[in-house]
Amino acid sequence: MSIKVSVCIPVYGVEKYIEKCARSLYEQTMRDGIEFIFVNDCTKDRSIEILEQVLAEYPHRKEQTRIIHHKKNRGLIAARNTGLSYASGEYIIHCDSDDWVELDMYEKLYNTAKRNNSDISYCSYILDDGENMQKITTIAPCNNPDHLLHLILKNNLHWNLWAKLVKAEIAKSVDLYLPDHISFGEDLLRSTQMISQATSVACCPEPLYHYFKANTGSYTKTFKRTSYDQLAEVVCFLKNYLPEYCDLTVCQAEVLFKGVFYNLLTNQEFKKHSYNWRKKILFDKNLSKIKKMILFCAFCNYPVTAFFCRILRTIKG
Repeated sequence: MSIKVSVCIPVYGVEKYIEKCARSLYEQTMRDGIEFIFVNDCTKDRSIEILEQVLAEYPHRKEQTRIIHHKKNRGLIAARNTGLSYASGEYIIHCDSDDWVELDMYEKLYNTAKRNNSDISYCSYILDDGENMQKITTIAPCNNPDHLLHLILKNNLHWNLWAKLVKAEIAKSVDLYLPDHISFGEDLLRSTQMISQATSVACCPEPLYHYFKANTGSYTKTFKRTSYDQLAEVVCFLKNYLPEYCDLTVCQAEVLFKGVFYNLLTNQEFKKHSYNWRKKILFDKNLSKIKKMILFCAFCNYPVTAFFCRILRTIKG
């Protein structure tokens, strides 16, 4: 039987969570035409051992499961790319191994894509921090890739890979720019490039994915200097890759704000970056005068910006 859906799952440091993830995958209502590709990125804990124990309880899934082992730790993009290289499905989707999914997620996303003859289908998700759950919905169903990109770059729609089922030829496109050293902002980098190559998209508005935010040891759930540098690199690339999207100027300002908020930039670095970005903001013809004024003033002085960041950190607790 041909494979309809390939699910790619990178594995690193998730021994507390992978059992729940694996069970939600193996209990999918799509029993045939699906495959699960786990990529062991040299995890140092018992994640793979636990995965194999769970798999033993689902004998009908053994032929549908592959566990690929990296010889050395290579990071999130490399792990996802390895999964892609082994995927044989008509559509491909990613899943993080510390999260879990609704039992009918992949059947619903696949049916949505086929019913609408779409290159990409996407769904809403549930944010879980270990104590509270919050439903994160899409603003409105969207079948236009250009509109979807605008929503994502305005931060009005999530860019996460794990909520998007993508045609294999797009997911595996050699034109995608995906350097191995990027782990923070990788979803934004990959999603926007894939959507820009799509001719049609379709929305399944139900929340089908559970994003577990409490695992601070995962690839992307801590923000440090390398995170800032990678995110800045991603946004700069997209600014050149998608020059018609003025919202990326705002994204650049948000990255700079994060650098100050998390005390990651020196005064000199702030001056250098803020000067360059204020100049771009000033000459961005697509930005309204109000946005220009707010963004220009927000980064005119490091002590002022840092002061408001300290207030925000206090409010956030």
